[in-house]
Amino acid sequence: MAKRLEQADWCDIQRILKETFDIWSPGLSREKYINFIWRQMQHPWSKRNYSYLILRDGKSSPTPAASLKYYRLQISSKGISYPFIGLGAIYTRKDLRGKGFATELIKLVLDKASNEGNHGVILFSDIPPSFYREFGFYDLNNEKFILTLSDQQQSPLSQDGPSACASPTGDTVAWRRVINIDGAEVAINTKYLTTERGMIDFVTKHYRRWLRGQPYGLERSSTYFHFKVFRENYLADNSALAWPRLELLTRDGDDRSGYAIIEHGGRVLRILELIGNSEERRILWNGIFARAHDLQAIRISGWESILADLIPGFSLAQFSTFDDNIRANCKSLMFADKIKGRSMLLPFNPELKNWLTICPCPFLELDHL
Repeated sequence: MAKRLEQADWCDIQRILKETFDIWSPGLSREKYINFIWRQMQHPWSKRNYSYLILRDGKSSPTPAASLKYYRLQISSKGISYPFIGLGAIYTRKDLRGKGFATELIKLVLDKASNEGNHGVILFSDIPPSFYREFGFYDLNNEKFILTLSDQQQSPLSQDGPSACASPTGDTVAWRRVINIDGAEVAINTKYLTTERGMIDFVTKHYRRWLRGQPYGLERSSTYFHFKVFRENYLADNSALAWPRLELLTRDGDDRSGYAIIEHGGRVLRILELIGNSEERRILWNGIFARAHDLQAIRISGWESILADLIPGFSLAQFSTFDDNIRANCKSLMFADKIKGRSMLLPFNPELKNWLTICPCPFLELDHL
């Protein structure tokens, strides 16, 4: 008997969450894990774009045999918007693994996505990509960078010291530095990234402007940004894993035209996004190194898309395009394959196959589904 694709109701989802708690709860208690998913699904963006799809095994167990998250997205390229589907959290019930349920589920979902008129499907794989290649997915250029900092970092800072505030809420400046760029003093600060409307509108506006110059990228409304930031802040507030809190790094002034989203844990600073024109990015890079200096970080890391400024060579020498002092603070630049969050794309539209050759892959870490 052919298996039938269904949309899960909340009872189905709670059974799925009971099964997946041990692998996807990111340091949350069971109660908070269920609340985390419930609040996501009640979010205004989710009500239009996010659902669970399931297969049943036809037997007495009420727990679905296999499940996944199904997202409705838009990818923009050269001013054209392409409807896409994103897949996440693909899971088979423990007692049914190896019996083809996940394979059948994905086949049915791909048929559904194609029949709805979408131009393709994306996912971010946390398992070896060979499984998804069987369905026609392409593994995009998937590397992360590790920038090791000099043991004797040269401070790019002026005589003004950093200011800090422990509050993770509101519009409070968490850190501020005045740095010297080309003989001029520029004030750089970070604020904890919250769902406050002014902050969400700011990042949405500048992301959209930046996206117009990219080969392709995920479209983001302010509601979508709100959804993403809510998720990260919930984990920072509730996870037992000391989940890092996102910081929004900008320069002071009404003419600022870009931003960086960063986080730090231990002595590693991670860049999740770096958005702006070439001059703004140069300023932000200086700010990132200043932040790393004050944190006594020994490494800066992120997805390869952050280093678009260094193509085609991806060498430390190219940092001199921004600032000689930045290059002096770098000991080495290395790349490694991403083990988790590998970007994979299945284009239904043959005209989009040229995206598969673009390096670096322009997806950013907040795009992860």
